[in-house]
Amino acid sequence: MNFTRFSISNNKLLTSTIFIVSFIYVLVLNMPSWILGNVISEYSNHRLQLFNTHGDFWHGSGLLVVYNDKLDKSSPLVLLHWKIKPGLKKFVEANFYVGENPIADLYLDKRGVNLDKVNVSLSISQLNQLSDIIKDFGVSGNINVITQHLLLNKQVTGQIDIKLEHISSGVSKINPLGTYNLSLDAATGNINVNSTPDSILNLSGSGNPAGLILNGTIQPQYREDMAQFVTLLGVPTPNGSYQIKVF
Repeated sequence: MNFTRFSISNNKLLTSTIFIVSFIYVLVLNMPSWILGNVISEYSNHRLQLFNTHGDFWHGSGLLVVYNDKLDKSSPLVLLHWKIKPGLKKFVEANFYVGENPIADLYLDKRGVNLDKVNVSLSISQLNQLSDIIKDFGVSGNINVITQHLLLNKQVTGQIDIKLEHISSGVSKINPLGTYNLSLDAATGNINVNSTPDSILNLSGSGNPAGLILNGTIQPQYREDMAQFVTLLGVPTPNGSYQIKVF
Protein backbone atom coordinates (compact mmCIF):
# COMPACT_ATOMS: atom_id res chain seq x y z
CA MET A 1 0.00 0.00 0.00
CA ASN A 2 2.79 2.42 0.86
CA PHE A 3 4.55 1.57 -2.39
CA THR A 4 1.31 2.25 -4.28
CA ARG A 5 0.89 5.61 -2.56
CA PHE A 6 4.55 6.42 -3.29
CA SER A 7 4.04 5.55 -6.98
CA ILE A 8 0.90 7.64 -7.20
CA SER A 9 2.67 10.57 -5.50
CA ASN A 10 5.63 10.27 -7.87
CA ASN A 11 3.32 10.11 -10.88
CA LYS A 12 1.55 13.29 -9.74
CA LEU A 13 4.90 15.03 -9.23
CA LEU A 14 6.12 13.89 -12.65
CA THR A 15 2.90 15.02 -14.29
CA SER A 16 3.08 18.41 -12.56
CA THR A 17 6.74 18.84 -13.54
CA ILE A 18 6.01 17.97 -17.18
CA PHE A 19 3.10 20.41 -17.19
CA ILE A 20 5.19 23.25 -15.69
CA VAL A 21 8.13 22.64 -18.05
CA SER A 22 5.78 22.46 -21.05
CA PHE A 23 4.04 25.65 -19.96
CA ILE A 24 7.35 27.50 -19.59
CA TYR A 25 8.52 26.12 -22.95
CA VAL A 26 5.37 27.38 -24.68
CA LEU A 27 5.74 30.79 -23.04
CA VAL A 28 9.39 31.09 -24.11
CA LEU A 29 8.65 29.80 -27.61
CA ASN A 30 5.87 32.35 -28.07
CA MET A 31 7.48 35.40 -26.50
CA PRO A 32 6.05 38.46 -28.31
CA SER A 33 8.13 40.51 -30.72
CA TRP A 34 7.76 43.71 -28.66
CA ILE A 35 10.19 42.28 -26.10
CA LEU A 36 13.00 42.71 -28.64
CA GLY A 37 11.79 46.26 -29.23
CA ASN A 38 12.17 46.98 -25.52
CA VAL A 39 15.73 45.57 -25.52
CA ILE A 40 16.76 47.68 -28.53
CA SER A 41 15.22 50.79 -27.00
CA GLU A 42 16.95 50.23 -23.65
CA TYR A 43 20.43 49.60 -25.03
CA SER A 44 20.23 52.53 -27.48
CA ASN A 45 19.15 54.94 -24.72
CA HIS A 46 15.75 55.11 -26.44
CA ARG A 47 17.25 56.50 -29.68
CA LEU A 48 16.20 53.38 -31.63
CA GLN A 49 12.75 51.83 -31.40
CA LEU A 50 10.75 49.12 -33.16
CA PHE A 51 7.21 49.72 -34.38
CA ASN A 52 4.59 47.61 -36.18
CA THR A 53 6.30 44.37 -35.17
CA HIS A 54 5.22 41.02 -36.61
CA GLY A 55 6.10 37.44 -35.74
CA ASP A 56 7.59 36.70 -32.34
CA PHE A 57 10.74 37.29 -30.33
CA TRP A 58 12.62 34.51 -32.15
CA HIS A 59 11.70 35.27 -35.73
CA GLY A 60 9.98 38.46 -36.78
CA SER A 61 10.11 41.90 -38.32
CA GLY A 62 9.47 45.51 -37.41
CA LEU A 63 10.03 49.08 -38.53
CA LEU A 64 13.25 50.46 -37.02
CA VAL A 65 12.84 54.14 -36.12
CA VAL A 66 15.47 56.61 -34.91
CA TYR A 67 14.41 59.25 -32.40
CA ASN A 68 15.91 62.66 -31.63
CA ASP A 69 14.80 63.61 -28.13
CA LYS A 70 16.17 67.16 -28.42
CA LEU A 71 13.93 67.93 -31.39
CA ASP A 72 11.22 65.49 -30.26
CA LYS A 73 11.14 64.05 -33.78
CA SER A 74 11.56 60.59 -35.25
CA SER A 75 12.31 59.12 -38.65
CA PRO A 76 11.81 55.56 -40.02
CA LEU A 77 15.01 53.84 -41.10
CA VAL A 78 14.50 50.28 -42.37
CA LEU A 79 12.09 47.38 -42.20
CA LEU A 80 14.11 45.07 -39.98
CA HIS A 81 13.90 41.27 -39.99
CA TRP A 82 15.50 39.09 -37.35
CA LYS A 83 16.27 35.53 -36.34
CA ILE A 84 17.20 34.76 -32.72
CA LYS A 85 18.45 31.53 -31.18
CA PRO A 86 19.72 30.50 -27.74
CA GLY A 87 23.15 28.98 -27.26
CA LEU A 88 25.84 28.06 -24.76
CA LYS A 89 28.93 30.25 -25.26
CA LYS A 90 26.67 32.88 -26.80
CA PHE A 91 23.66 32.83 -24.50
CA VAL A 92 21.47 34.49 -27.11
CA GLU A 93 22.40 35.27 -30.73
CA ALA A 94 20.42 37.48 -33.10
CA ASN A 95 20.93 38.03 -36.83
CA PHE A 96 19.36 41.09 -38.46
CA TYR A 97 18.44 41.56 -42.10
CA VAL A 98 16.99 44.10 -44.49
CA GLY A 99 15.25 41.97 -47.06
CA GLU A 100 17.69 39.08 -47.47
CA ASN A 101 20.79 41.20 -46.82
CA PRO A 102 22.46 40.73 -43.40
CA ILE A 103 23.14 44.07 -41.69
CA ALA A 104 24.20 43.14 -38.13
CA ASP A 105 24.83 40.32 -35.66
CA LEU A 106 24.08 40.73 -31.97
CA TYR A 107 24.84 38.29 -29.19
CA LEU A 108 24.92 38.12 -25.41
CA ASP A 109 27.83 36.47 -23.63
CA LYS A 110 29.53 36.76 -20.23
CA ARG A 111 31.12 40.09 -21.24
CA GLY A 112 27.83 41.76 -22.14
CA VAL A 113 25.97 42.60 -25.34
CA ASN A 114 28.08 42.43 -28.50
CA LEU A 115 27.18 44.05 -31.82
CA ASP A 116 29.16 42.81 -34.83
CA LYS A 117 29.32 43.26 -38.61
CA VAL A 118 27.07 46.29 -38.79
CA ASN A 119 26.67 47.45 -42.39
CA VAL A 120 23.67 49.70 -42.99
CA SER A 121 23.07 52.01 -45.96
CA LEU A 122 20.47 54.77 -45.94
CA SER A 123 19.45 57.85 -47.85
CA ILE A 124 20.27 61.07 -45.99
CA SER A 125 16.83 62.38 -46.94
CA GLN A 126 15.44 59.87 -44.43
CA LEU A 127 17.08 61.89 -41.65
CA ASN A 128 16.07 65.42 -42.67
CA GLN A 129 13.61 65.71 -39.78
CA LEU A 130 16.34 64.91 -37.26
CA SER A 131 18.87 67.59 -38.16
CA ASP A 132 18.33 71.27 -38.86
CA ILE A 133 21.44 71.47 -41.01
CA ILE A 134 20.22 68.66 -43.27
CA LYS A 135 16.84 70.29 -43.62
CA ASP A 136 18.02 73.90 -44.02
CA PHE A 137 20.72 73.11 -46.58
CA GLY A 138 18.63 70.56 -48.47
CA VAL A 139 21.34 67.92 -48.01
CA SER A 140 21.04 64.70 -50.01
CA GLY A 141 23.24 61.70 -50.66
CA ASN A 142 23.87 58.31 -49.10
CA ILE A 143 25.03 57.30 -45.64
CA ASN A 144 26.78 54.02 -44.87
CA VAL A 145 27.32 52.94 -41.25
CA ILE A 146 29.91 50.24 -40.56
CA THR A 147 30.98 48.70 -37.24
CA GLN A 148 33.14 45.61 -36.85
CA HIS A 149 32.52 45.20 -33.13
CA LEU A 150 30.82 47.09 -30.30
CA LEU A 151 30.66 45.87 -26.74
CA LEU A 152 27.71 47.22 -24.75
CA ASN A 153 28.41 46.72 -21.06
CA LYS A 154 28.69 49.31 -18.31
CA GLN A 155 30.53 51.30 -20.96
CA VAL A 156 30.21 51.05 -24.72
CA THR A 157 33.51 50.32 -26.47
CA GLY A 158 34.35 50.11 -30.17
CA GLN A 159 34.40 52.33 -33.23
CA ILE A 160 31.63 53.37 -35.60
CA ASP A 161 32.62 54.42 -39.13
CA ILE A 162 30.23 56.52 -41.18
CA LYS A 163 30.69 57.35 -44.86
CA LEU A 164 28.64 60.17 -46.40
CA GLU A 165 28.77 59.58 -50.15
CA HIS A 166 28.06 62.03 -52.99
CA ILE A 167 26.71 64.71 -50.70
CA SER A 168 24.76 67.46 -52.45
CA SER A 169 22.95 70.59 -51.29
CA GLY A 170 19.83 72.16 -52.70
CA VAL A 171 21.33 75.62 -52.15
CA SER A 172 24.60 74.91 -53.99
CA LYS A 173 25.07 75.72 -57.66
CA ILE A 174 27.57 72.88 -58.10
CA ASN A 175 27.02 69.33 -56.87
CA PRO A 176 27.98 66.89 -55.51
CA LEU A 177 29.96 68.68 -52.84
CA GLY A 178 32.01 65.63 -51.88
CA THR A 179 32.34 62.43 -49.90
CA TYR A 180 33.10 62.50 -46.16
CA ASN A 181 34.32 60.01 -43.59
CA LEU A 182 33.38 60.15 -39.90
CA SER A 183 34.75 57.95 -37.16
CA LEU A 184 33.15 57.82 -33.72
CA ASP A 185 34.89 56.33 -30.70
CA ALA A 186 32.00 54.80 -28.75
CA ALA A 187 33.89 54.88 -25.44
CA THR A 188 34.99 58.52 -25.49
CA GLY A 189 32.42 60.01 -27.88
CA ASN A 190 35.21 61.60 -29.95
CA ILE A 191 34.28 62.29 -33.57
CA ASN A 192 36.81 62.81 -36.37
CA VAL A 193 35.85 64.04 -39.83
CA ASN A 194 37.73 64.23 -43.13
CA SER A 195 36.85 64.45 -46.81
CA THR A 196 38.10 62.63 -49.89
CA PRO A 197 40.63 64.55 -52.03
CA ASP A 198 38.18 65.04 -54.90
CA SER A 199 35.61 66.84 -52.71
CA ILE A 200 34.68 70.36 -53.84
CA LEU A 201 33.89 71.32 -50.25
CA ASN A 202 36.71 70.01 -48.08
CA LEU A 203 35.76 69.37 -44.46
CA SER A 204 37.92 68.39 -41.51
CA GLY A 205 37.70 68.60 -37.75
CA SER A 206 36.88 66.81 -34.55
CA GLY A 207 34.40 67.07 -31.72
CA ASN A 208 31.90 65.01 -29.76
CA PRO A 209 28.11 64.55 -29.53
CA ALA A 210 27.90 67.77 -27.48
CA GLY A 211 29.45 69.85 -30.25
CA LEU A 212 31.09 69.40 -33.64
CA ILE A 213 32.68 72.32 -35.50
CA LEU A 214 34.35 71.66 -38.86
CA ASN A 215 36.85 73.61 -40.90
CA GLY A 216 35.61 74.00 -44.48
CA THR A 217 37.36 75.15 -47.65
CA ILE A 218 36.25 75.37 -51.28
CA GLN A 219 38.58 74.17 -54.01
CA PRO A 220 39.96 77.32 -55.72
CA GLN A 221 38.54 76.61 -59.19
CA TYR A 222 34.99 76.49 -57.79
CA ARG A 223 35.04 79.51 -55.49
CA GLU A 224 33.50 81.93 -57.97
CA ASP A 225 30.61 79.61 -58.89
CA MET A 226 29.98 78.86 -55.23
CA ALA A 227 30.25 82.44 -53.95
CA GLN A 228 26.59 82.50 -52.95
CA PHE A 229 26.77 79.11 -51.25
CA VAL A 230 29.81 79.96 -49.13
CA THR A 231 28.01 82.96 -47.63
CA LEU A 232 25.78 80.42 -45.89
CA LEU A 233 28.76 78.78 -44.24
CA GLY A 234 29.50 81.77 -42.05
CA VAL A 235 32.22 84.38 -41.75
CA PRO A 236 35.52 83.30 -43.34
CA THR A 237 38.69 83.14 -41.25
CA PRO A 238 41.79 85.11 -42.33
CA ASN A 239 43.07 82.13 -44.33
CA GLY A 240 39.81 81.89 -46.30
CA SER A 241 38.40 78.81 -44.56
CA TYR A 242 35.04 78.61 -42.77
CA GLN A 243 34.08 77.40 -39.32
CA ILE A 244 30.95 75.26 -39.76
CA LYS A 245 28.96 74.35 -36.67
CA VAL A 246 27.29 71.01 -37.34
CA PHE A 247 25.70 70.77 -33.86
